[in-house]
Amino acid sequence: MEYKVSAQALAVCVAINYPVLLWGPPGNGKTTVASEIARTYNLHLEVVIASIRDPSDFSGIPYIHEGSAHFIPPRWAHAVVNSEVASVVVYDEISTATPALQAALLRPILERVVGDLELPAATRSIGTANPPSIAADGWELSPPIANRFVHLDWELDAETVKSGFIDGFTVPVMPLFPNEARMAGIRQNSKTLVGIFLGTRPELVSHLPDSFGANARNFAASDYAFPTPRAWETAASLHAACVAGRMPDRSPLHPGVLPALLRGTVGVAAATEFLSFVEHLDLPNPNELLDGTAAMPTFTRGDQIEAVMSSVNYAYNRKATNERWVRYGDILSQFVNDGRADAVYRYISLWNSARPHGVTPTGRHVTALSNILDELES
Repeated sequence: MEYKVSAQALAVCVAINYPVLLWGPPGNGKTTVASEIARTYNLHLEVVIASIRDPSDFSGIPYIHEGSAHFIPPRWAHAVVNSEVASVVVYDEISTATPALQAALLRPILERVVGDLELPAATRSIGTANPPSIAADGWELSPPIANRFVHLDWELDAETVKSGFIDGFTVPVMPLFPNEARMAGIRQNSKTLVGIFLGTRPELVSHLPDSFGANARNFAASDYAFPTPRAWETAASLHAACVAGRMPDRSPLHPGVLPALLRGTVGVAAATEFLSFVEHLDLPNPNELLDGTAAMPTFTRGDQIEAVMSSVNYAYNRKATNERWVRYGDILSQFVNDGRADAVYRYISLWNSARPHGVTPTGRHVTALSNILDELES
């Protein structure tokens, strides 16, 4: 994978706070880049070498107090909690951690809990690993811990090394995102796309490959990624971040970043199918439809209609006006007139329930929707 793509993909994960696992040979700067991110962005850094730790360094050392079992967290966890700034925790050499250690890592990575101590919500998790075929005393990653990470290939090419030696190695640049109100709409749209896609490909909702783990001959980080509902939720957030994210100079992210992130989250096959599905949906902007600045295209596929109506319903609820409610009804009327009442039945009910006080359906609405509205109200 091109270094620029890997670096931007890592930056996206750190920016939106999703655990990421960098896979690559020794000496390629995996731990160093995490340290430089912490230094550049004023984040507290803790490097925890997983392979030389004990499970109690993550689950806590048990002791009895007043008849109840408690678990003492290690020093590094206290340092994260007591830091005045957000922290990055690097879990180093995960592929040489024993299965017992990997099991103990689940709560710190997924729930940010170490012993009886809860880490701040802003704590970032970056893992590093060598492929088991070249790791000293390496272990295959267990599926439960693999499914907690976004997996990225990390290897420095000759051009990157040359430039780094001459001009200095660059630190991944964090992307910028719109305000939270706009991001909420983008995230909802991405979740809708994932939901509709999985409705057409239910066998991809959850699927553990028969040969899980590293391919020794042709290793890729995505060998450890596979689809589950949790992984798809992460994929939706990553999709939204890549759609909305911009570099500080306002340029978009590299086009290879989204595919790399999705391959490292749900695996190559599922990611490829999802990206192809999204590309061929060709959806209009729902706010332009509701504001009357864009004409309604003709759609015949059920997945397209569901995607359009879901985004229109969400956009209307974010900004409800009398005029937008009327246009919402116009969109529904067009689908009914096109013979797709079955595909928009649920949204007719939602539209009717959201009718503003004092606003009545137009003649077009009555002609197209009255029979369905009568059925809903009976």
